[in-house]
Amino acid sequence: MGNGCMSITAVKTAEVSVVKYKLLVIGDPGVGKSSIIERYTKNTFPQNYSPTKLLNIESVVRKLSVPDQRIVTVELWNIPTSDTLEVRKNYYLDTDAVIVVVDVCDDDMLELATQWKQEVIANIRHTKPSVGPMLTPEVNGTGVENIKPKAGSIPVLLLGNKFDV
Repeated sequence: MGNGCMSITAVKTAEVSVVKYKLLVIGDPGVGKSSIIERYTKNTFPQNYSPTKLLNIESVVRKLSVPDQRIVTVELWNIPTSDTLEVRKNYYLDTDAVIVVVDVCDDDMLELATQWKQEVIANIRHTKPSVGPMLTPEVNGTGVENIKPKAGSIPVLLLGNKFDV
């Protein structure tokens, strides 16, 4: 009789790290930001228009074709346009990309899209822990430093919506 032990060859498993991307979806009221997010995350369209009054974050895990990655988590932040700039600045922290949605049926939307893009570029900050005794003016009381990303490092996509209306 044996001693009850078996020889097991250990199988080395690779840990799969899931990268998270934060995408802001911004634009004027009524351009279809919520509809686009619902279509992407749930594959449905809302039947009735309801303005976004509170920040809505939809997190979805997708297999995407991104360099060196297979599975990513995409957080889509639906920003309420009723919030003031001071409130929206908080939403802009640690953003990886921005989608500016416009209504293609409205000729004035392209100019408004430029304003949204300029607001985001002016206010996006990335956070990192502060190191050492030297603190910059943008360090808050939590020991986290807010750093303005390098110009052009945050992708901003212009998305025309309502072409079918």
